[in-house]
Amino acid sequence: MEQAVGEAESVSALGHRLEAAGILLVAVVLLAGSWWLAPSPAGHGTHEQLVPVPCGFHWITRVPCAMCGMTTAFALMARGEVLAAFGAHVLGPVLYLATVLMGGRAGYALL
Repeated sequence: MEQAVGEAESVSALGHRLEAAGILLVAVVLLAGSWWLAPSPAGHGTHEQLVPVPCGFHWITRVPCAMCGMTTAFALMARGEVLAAFGAHVLGPVLYLATVLMGGRAGYALL
C-alpha cells in the first residue's frame, strides 16, 4: 500500500514538472518571438510577419477586433516601450507581464 502511494506521488510530481516545462516553453517562445518581431508603426498588423494574412474581422468590417494590436503591444513591451505598448492594446502590457511571471514561476518550479 505504501509503495502504491509513493508511486502515485512520483507520477504526480512528474506531471507537475511536465506542466511547468510546457508553460516555460510557451512563455519562452512568446517572449522570444515578441523580441524578434518588429512592431508595426500602425499599432496593429505586426502578426503579419508570422502569418501573412491580415485580421479577417478588420479586413471585412474595417473595425479593429478585440485582439488587434496585441502582437504589436508584445513586441513593444519586449523593447521596453511600455507607453507605446499601452497605445497598441491596453491589455498587451498586462498579458506580457503575466507571461513573464508565469514563465518565471514555471522555471522556479522546475528547479
